[in-house]
Amino acid sequence: MVLHELAHEIYTHGYNAFIVIRHGPNFYITNQGQFFSPALKRTHYKEESADELIRLLKNSIVIYPEIITDNPLNAKNVVRYFLYFDGKHTGTKVENAPSDYIVTYSRIFRENYHQVLYKPVCDLRTKFVNTERTLDVTYIDEKEDTLNKKPFRIDQSLLISKQWPQSNTELKLLLNSTRHFYTWSPISSTNLDAILCGATPVFINPTMNELEQLDGMEAGYFPYKTAVFLDRQMVIEDRDDFNLLRTQYLERLNQHQDNWGSTVNLFCENALSHFMKA
Repeated sequence: MVLHELAHEIYTHGYNAFIVIRHGPNFYITNQGQFFSPALKRTHYKEESADELIRLLKNSIVIYPEIITDNPLNAKNVVRYFLYFDGKHTGTKVENAPSDYIVTYSRIFRENYHQVLYKPVCDLRTKFVNTERTLDVTYIDEKEDTLNKKPFRIDQSLLISKQWPQSNTELKLLLNSTRHFYTWSPISSTNLDAILCGATPVFINPTMNELEQLDGMEAGYFPYKTAVFLDRQMVIEDRDDFNLLRTQYLERLNQHQDNWGSTVNLFCENALSHFMKA
């Protein structure tokens, strides 16, 4: 979705912004609406053919997310957009060329880059309802097992994951009734959903490295509580300033949202200048 939103913003600034669909190892182009959000604009192809794609690649800039580690379209001008840590999802790091233009979603994901291109990955229009919250939820990302955390569901809580609830609407309905949002993943967009819906993120056994990385993201300090286990009993820290920190954090998110258009415009200018000099 981030790439589709980027294409939309590039298009609204007067540039062509084509989207190439990836299905497994294959890439193809299409104008069929079921692959795109009706709220997001993009440039339509003149024809849906391989010849059209080859023609466009000769003079275009191709933006690859970090999960595409090579250059399968054999593009001349390549932008690498690191939406997460290099190699974390694929197990293989990106094979970028010296001429590639490196962009990162956050400065914590990459040490060397040309530009940060950050946008809150949540709907800031979400308004939580001040109702009695009696539900506790444990969120487990299946990839946490690779970090040797051995996550488990907290007693008397409902287990959710990336597979369930299946829709964002269902997730928000659930979170609007949630009191404590227990999570083993401090760096997760689902934590933002929890904050926006009025739940309190509670980090279970976070590492110092994770907390430092979280604080290093563009929106600054993320409001959360931590939980520790004493004699097999979980104890949640008490924070009197949590609601204030939540308000300040949401204000910073809105500032980044407001700056998204000018940030993308600067990206377009810098990328074009970069490849003209290459």
